[in-house]
This record gives sequence, structure tokens and C-alpha cells, in this order.
Amino acid sequence: MFIAGSFAQKGINSQVLFNVFVMDFIFGIIIFFVLLYYLIKMFFRYVLPWLLRKYVKKQQEKFGQNAWGREEPPEGEIKIKRPAQTKHKDDRDFGEYIDFEDVDNEEQEK
Repeated sequence: MFIAGSFAQKGINSQVLFNVFVMDFIFGIIIFFVLLYYLIKMFFRYVLPWLLRKYVKKQQEKFGQNAWGREEPPEGEIKIKRPAQTKHKDDRDFGEYIDFEDVDNEEQEK
């Protein structure tokens, strides 16, 4: 109230003083959001593309170091890769075989 009191001595109404402070606060908020808008706009226009280019370049270098992730064998060395053999199940221990017989409908009705 010291500030308001000194203005009151000069003949300025406290309601006018309050309105000035409120308008100053609202103006500050508007300026803040306008600056925030331009900062976000500049981020998406300049910084984000730069970061993406840097990331893509790093991934291309990483991929290009060893094409397709294969190691090159030394000159004159021969390697034969065979697919892994799968183990076949023995169907003899699978279960019992049950032979079902067809039943005539006439026999069931009697």
C-alpha cells in the first residue's frame, strides 16, 4: 500500500491505479504469448529441420559402415552357411488312434 499511498497523496484514485496495474499485467501476458508463438515458429522452421538432418546423417553413416550388416570375409577364405536343421517330432508317441464306426439311425430309434 506504500505505492498506492504515495499516489493517493498526489491525488490519483486507487481504482485508476488498480486499472493501470491490471492493464499492464494483461499487456505483459499478451507480449509473452506473442513471443512464445514466434519462438515455437522459429523452432519448427530452423531448429527441428537441423536436428532431423543431423539424425538422418548419423543413421546413414551408421548404415553405410557395414553394408546390410554383413561382415566381409578376408580374401581367399570361403565360408559356407547352412540353415539350421529342425528336429522332427516322432509321431508314434503322439497318442492313440481311435477308429470310429458309423451307427445307423434305424438302430438308434429301436
